[in-house]
Amino acid sequence: MEKWILLGTILIRKILFCGSVKANGVILADIVNQLDTTNSLVAWAFSLQNGIALLISPLVMFLLNYFSERQLCMVGGLLGGLGYIYCGLMMTSVYQLFIGLSVSGFGFGLAILPSFVSLQYHFQPTELPLIISAIGTFDYIGVAILPPVLQLFRSDYGLKNSLILLGALAFNVATCGAAARRPRNVKQTNNKQTNAVRQPDQEEPASNRDTKGIRKLFSNLRSLFQHKNIGILLIAEFVAFYVFASWAIFLVSLGKTQGLTDEESVFLSTAGGLGGFIGKCSAAVLFKFKLVNPFTATLIPCFTTAAVFVVATMSTDFHILLALIFISGLTQGINSSCVFSLMPGSVCPYHYRQILILECLSCGLGTQFSGYVSGTIQDVTGSTIYVYLFNAMLNILLVLLSIWWACDPEPNLECDKSSL
Repeated sequence: MEKWILLGTILIRKILFCGSVKANGVILADIVNQLDTTNSLVAWAFSLQNGIALLISPLVMFLLNYFSERQLCMVGGLLGGLGYIYCGLMMTSVYQLFIGLSVSGFGFGLAILPSFVSLQYHFQPTELPLIISAIGTFDYIGVAILPPVLQLFRSDYGLKNSLILLGALAFNVATCGAAARRPRNVKQTNNKQTNAVRQPDQEEPASNRDTKGIRKLFSNLRSLFQHKNIGILLIAEFVAFYVFASWAIFLVSLGKTQGLTDEESVFLSTAGGLGGFIGKCSAAVLFKFKLVNPFTATLIPCFTTAAVFVVATMSTDFHILLALIFISGLTQGINSSCVFSLMPGSVCPYHYRQILILECLSCGLGTQFSGYVSGTIQDVTGSTIYVYLFNAMLNILLVLLSIWWACDPEPNLECDKSSL
């Protein structure tokens, strides 16, 4: 029962974390007007929140040498909520928005990654791929649920109070963090093994051991790229998260640009979230039947996404836009899930941990750049339409990249470190 409680709490954390980037788009225009600032700065603050959560993954792995998964998850949940509450109570300038959302993003980063680490103590290695795939489907559940909730808060209580209420919701991440603990028998076994291994090196300072561990983790990155297609997959992941963050933050703005009401624009987010959920489930089916390849993972989804974005910029009908955004969520869900899942299986065991951290860094950088660049495009052009046209162009570039990938799709699991 303990492992299923842990799994359920991770799903709640993913809903709140991934839903926040979409929900932020609901209040984008309000914050720009209230703070008398630009779309680029506010969107940058929104993307920074989610980018930091991924970019601090090396730091989180380092902190796990000193603190338990449970401790980091609970502290992270508190910080995730406090960041929003700070914005609701203190926000009078865009710099305070950056501070509050950075604290919130740092907290989410502390809460999410350790919870995945704790999974390995509750599930067998053969079960983990399926479990992680199931968790991934809940990313878009948050995208579907949280924007309407924030819109309700905004309509009834105003901007600042809605941020405070969103922070109160985020506090649930801290409560869920209590479940992120190892089984007692595993903890005792690990302690015995640890003592047996470290006894000879007790005289060595802990700081030296930590430095060696970090140096080992990031050393020999050159040999990592001896594995085929790793560079292509990292680029594809960077672009996928850039497009996702831009799509999420500016979707409500696109609806308003196309003449929809506030309520109709928020429903676009719900449609996109449901489409993404189905896309993630579809990716799991593709993996089940071994149908994942450069065409199903990137070429077809990215070409469809690009076409949908272009058509969406020319449509003003609510029902047509609803269908288009649903399709774009579905195709992005397939693309991101397939690329993310392919990466660990494309390297040898020696580089497994390194590629996981590089994945998080790539996703974080893509998210980080997305808000600022997309906001700048809107400020310069005066229209969200050009944001989506630029995203369509990026998807076409991924189509070209997938053709290059298709020329030699099979990964090479051998490198200089494979025998270590």
